[in-house]
Amino acid sequence: MYSRPPEPTIEWVAKRFASNDMVREANTLAFKSWLELRRDGRGLRVSYEVKPAHLPPGTYTNISGNTALAWGLVAAGHLAKVPVFLGSYPITPASDVLHELSKHKNFGVRTFQAEDEIAGVSAALVLPMPARSE
Repeated sequence: MYSRPPEPTIEWVAKRFASNDMVREANTLAFKSWLELRRDGRGLRVSYEVKPAHLPPGTYTNISGNTALAWGLVAAGHLAKVPVFLGSYPITPASDVLHELSKHKNFGVRTFQAEDEIAGVSAALVLPMPARSE
């Protein structure tokens, strides 16, 4: 958004707050002040450019960080011959880890969706785990 020309944003603010001069002016001033900070190099850099990848045609998998974490836990547990257990209360953004792990029972992964955070921690502390298989 901020690598684009500022005029459309300023126009949107003017239309959005047309009926309230004070709010319109405050938002416009805040936006313009932020633009000045960016121009001076004092503001946070929030834009990144990801160049297109030049890859051969094929089938690719698009995964999130949470899915990658879950797959890594499954792989680590499998390679170490240690069962994986997650007792968790689903809360964004970590819910995806619980959801993904619950799909991998075939690798000995066990999950428990707790009714609150305290129950999730208690499950991790109290639930007995099977002995390590050699």
